[in-house]
Amino acid sequence: MKNILKSIIALAALAMCVISCEDEKGPFWGDVKTNPAITVTFSEALIIDKDNLESGELSVTFNTVEYDNAVAIMSELQIARAGSNFTPAVSLGAAVDGNGAQTVIISYRTLNAALTALETEPNEPANLQIRVRSFGKADLAGNTGEVSPVFSAPVSVTITPFEPQPGWVFAVGVFQGWNRTGNYGVVSLLDNGVYVTYINFPEANSTFLILPDNEDDWSHKWGSDDGETLIVDGGADIRSSGEGWYRITADLNDLSISMEQFGNLGVVGTINGWGNDGPDVPMTYNPQNHRFEATITCLDSDMVKFRLNEDWGTNWGGVDGVATSGGADLSIAEAGTYLITLDLTNPNNLVYTIEKQ
Repeated sequence: MKNILKSIIALAALAMCVISCEDEKGPFWGDVKTNPAITVTFSEALIIDKDNLESGELSVTFNTVEYDNAVAIMSELQIARAGSNFTPAVSLGAAVDGNGAQTVIISYRTLNAALTALETEPNEPANLQIRVRSFGKADLAGNTGEVSPVFSAPVSVTITPFEPQPGWVFAVGVFQGWNRTGNYGVVSLLDNGVYVTYINFPEANSTFLILPDNEDDWSHKWGSDDGETLIVDGGADIRSSGEGWYRITADLNDLSISMEQFGNLGVVGTINGWGNDGPDVPMTYNPQNHRFEATITCLDSDMVKFRLNEDWGTNWGGVDGVATSGGADLSIAEAGTYLITLDLTNPNNLVYTIEKQ
């Protein structure tokens, strides 16, 4: 009797195991009919650099897993170091509820971030593999369940990652009293290692340095012995070409620096008889938001523009916040005090603001 009872318990346990295994597999999926497969990828070694980090993108096309029954599919593209057995693996993008052929568009910035997570060496070719991870989400009747993912065969690729520079470095020098806490930011709009700022030098040969932060440590810096080539943690103080406003461009990728004479930027318009009744309102540079700004007073509705050196040879107008060389007069509808700004950091995207105070 005891043996019979043991047999009944064993059979019941086996039945429960069969049921649970069927439930775990998800019987409504059916068997895998076709494994996922990458069908189109990039064929040449890819190099990510400062010029294509923001604009570059690539596409990878693959077929998802196919089950015997109609099933909604979840798929993602994964990347890992070659020989790592995808441990760890980083996702490059997903195709949700996609069946059949799918294409994932991957920006170079996303790809570069993935390689950073995989601890690849910047500016060195990395041997990598990509694969597709697919599994069923639900059948068309709405049934859901867990099922082990199915993977495509890996495809080998070679990518050279780029190491983005920080968004900001700092200019410190005679022009602001060598003040490490002055926060004179030099901005890299695209995080591509090319930094731009405007500095008003009090005299020719004014000295300054480019620094990574505002801390007290002066050992980390970029100096220059010739005013053109930057030296990491070395070199003499950089000297200005002359006095007055200059546009400074520091490229930390090729360690170069250039200084372009800029001039005095001002606001002109009906507020001063278009320059006939008084000087232009001078604009000063705000390094915290990399914009030139000035406060103007309007006694009525007014029209204004920006110009250099109180001369019409270089002027800017615009429409709807977008500034253009020689553009339309900017309209101010009513009397009041206004903060007006102009951002010249990116020559391909000049913007202005007019805000009532």
